[in-house]
Amino acid sequence: MNAVVGDRAADLFRRHDPGYGATVEGGVIVVHDEVEAGGDDPLATLSFLRFLQLALEEGVAVRWAASGGGELDTAPLHHLWPPSRIAGLPAEPWEEAFRYGLCYFRRGPGFITIKDARAENDIHLTLDHPDLIATFMAGRTPLPAERLTATQREAVRLLIAENLMYHVGDLLLTLPTHMRRWPVPFSAV
Repeated sequence: MNAVVGDRAADLFRRHDPGYGATVEGGVIVVHDEVEAGGDDPLATLSFLRFLQLALEEGVAVRWAASGGGELDTAPLHHLWPPSRIAGLPAEPWEEAFRYGLCYFRRGPGFITIKDARAENDIHLTLDHPDLIATFMAGRTPLPAERLTATQREAVRLLIAENLMYHVGDLLLTLPTHMRRWPVPFSAV
């Protein structure tokens, strides 16, 4: 195991313990209890998805399994660490589709660039409208839809249409991860 990756895993775990009986083992965060995905607690579901985003952004692998999932649309999540199994759903499509850098964003002064290669797409977008950028960034943590202004609701409508925002119940989460670590070779993404 690479000591740097082990340190990153331990540091991420200290800052963002996902719960579910998770531990750090050899530079990997292992979630021992099944995560209830798509169940009765939208905040728990989106908070765990946010944790998977953070882990990917830090270059830390996560091993986990999901219970539930019956109403969870997993196709938009294939850019996140896949579960080893999902009760009631096959995990193989997610495992087969996953690779680092499938859906990410980079932020510049007054703009955000997004690359989305999920589902055999290869889309490059630039967000440069301040309201769209603000809503995109606000959705980096679970965002209650009822608190949105009319302008934010329009931004959410556009982001959902581009499959860049995910909703569970009345909560929203921006899907692309923030690319902080480039793979070698960088052309892999």
